Amino acid sequence: MKVSSITDQGVGQINEDVILTSKNVLGVFDGATSLNKYVDSDGKTGGFLAATIAKEVFAKEDHESLKDAAHKVNRSLKETMVAAGVDPTSAADHWRTAAAVVKVKGELIEWLVIADSVVLFIFDDDTFELATPIKSHDTKVLMKWKELAEQEMLNIRERLINDLIRLRENSLSPQGVLNGSAESEKFFKTGERPLKGVKHILLFTDGLFPPNEDPRQPTDFAQIVEMFLRGGLEEAKDTIRSLEKSDPHCWKYPRYKQHDDIAAIAITL
Repeated sequence: MKVSSITDQGVGQINEDVILTSKNVLGVFDGATSLNKYVDSDGKTGGFLAATIAKEVFAKEDHESLKDAAHKVNRSLKETMVAAGVDPTSAADHWRTAAAVVKVKGELIEWLVIADSVVLFIFDDDTFELATPIKSHDTKVLMKWKELAEQEMLNIRERLINDLIRLRENSLSPQGVLNGSAESEKFFKTGERPLKGVKHILLFTDGLFPPNEDPRQPTDFAQIVEMFLRGGLEEAKDTIRSLEKSDPHCWKYPRYKQHDDIAAIAITL
């Protein structure tokens, strides 16, 4: 088994996406800062702290099932937020992280997906399959973004801040997120599959999703597979960054920031 990985910082002050590559558990964690912009005394954001807590718990609990480890992440996240003075009743203030984690178990692979991070299997014939479908939770907001972009408005994020707050408060639908709330745990997606016929396993955060001109259209994961097979994770990252760079105002490709953080792992069997 050969493992490669990349991280790349977006427009924020730090990269809130974190990677775990231990002996038999590997994962990517997409931290998201609360809308109150929590930062601790060391300059670490709530998103980075959430992703780091998830990484540390999954690494420590490698003898547990991934679902049981995720429950422990959620409890640890809640305890840490409360200790830091975060209001547990305010969804907009919660630290949060998406996750895509796998555990190698001999001839089987166990997987867990929370929110919009991805586990993707590429087979010997270069076809592919997602471990579980990824559903967008912000299509309506991005359609509003597209309407404003067509008018070439600047600072669109600031104009839609109330929509983003409502979206954050409803972040458990339709795919959940690790944010310390018990309600999020019903959205944990897990499973196992044989490794026979699998050539690569990709784990990546949504910063590696190709930008989309129409928010109503699903992410084209075939593009990611094609780029990866052509030149690995670096090829995928460079191509996506080039597309984003060509659209600095986020007008052609509606999105919340010009560049999002990236964390990705490729496992080649």
